[in-house]
Amino acid sequence: MSGTPDTIHHEAVRWFLRLKAEPSSQTLRNEFENWRGQSERHGEAFAAAGQVWTLAGSIGPAADRAAVADLHAKRAHLKLYGAALALAACLLVAIFSPLSLMVRSDYRTAVGERRDVALADGSHVLLDSGSAIAINYSNGARGVTLLEGQAFFEVAKDRRRPFTVRAKKVTVTVTGTAFDVSLARDEVGVTVESGSVRVDFPGEGGTRNLLLAPGDRVRIGGQGSLMADTLPVQSVAPWRRNRLILEGASISEAADEMRRYYSGLIVVTDDGLASRRITGVYDLGDPVRALRTVVEPHKGHVREVTPWLLIVSGS
Repeated sequence: MSGTPDTIHHEAVRWFLRLKAEPSSQTLRNEFENWRGQSERHGEAFAAAGQVWTLAGSIGPAADRAAVADLHAKRAHLKLYGAALALAACLLVAIFSPLSLMVRSDYRTAVGERRDVALADGSHVLLDSGSAIAINYSNGARGVTLLEGQAFFEVAKDRRRPFTVRAKKVTVTVTGTAFDVSLARDEVGVTVESGSVRVDFPGEGGTRNLLLAPGDRVRIGGQGSLMADTLPVQSVAPWRRNRLILEGASISEAADEMRRYYSGLIVVTDDGLASRRITGVYDLGDPVRALRTVVEPHKGHVREVTPWLLIVSGS
């Protein structure tokens, strides 16, 4: 999968660190080459990670040794994490924070920020942390593009001008309703709180469409995969109440969700831990504590290297 710019650069950093830690592992090298071959952007992001690492090396060996000593852990590969890593990670976050969104978006939120946007027709959009939208209104149409993150829409009724939300290759069409749209990696999620919505997305043989009612939720993958279920209406968009509800999600997916609420980089170094499945309700007001709550029952550890870097490792 290709993923969003932030996701790709998080993945690139993770691959860079794993290859540094296990340079002789042919299995790891093969897995990396498979990832890099999926998209030109993967290769570009990995090259950039190496360049930033080289720049970070100028901080000097003494500082690096001190940081490594402070971060000494049971797993040999964690010895690599020193001041150079911290600086490299922070630089990557700064450099690859999607600057293009500042040009393409009309409204966006920073980490930890939520914003209620009133549109010209009386509709409202509540942007979650780390989210961005672009507005495209005309006499005959009302359009919003979700560029990143997630948003809750309360749409003013106007049957003459349908309201559409686009996220990746998915289009949601309504005339007046309340619903949530999320974008994570290549997956688009749509959940309805009131009214009905039509969801159009590419599938085998052409465009597919679904009609959703209150409580209906769908998640559509980049290759047209579809997961659908129903949940209580009061559970729609729990992030509005600072809650993250996970049901059978992997720890890797949980970390992806929490990245939007953390001002820095979260790196999961253990594949076995990353694949563990979890169910629970977590407090988004304290993402570091929430992440610890996720991993500690599975003998995982969360190490806060700097205020901008969390390392999640196994036992």
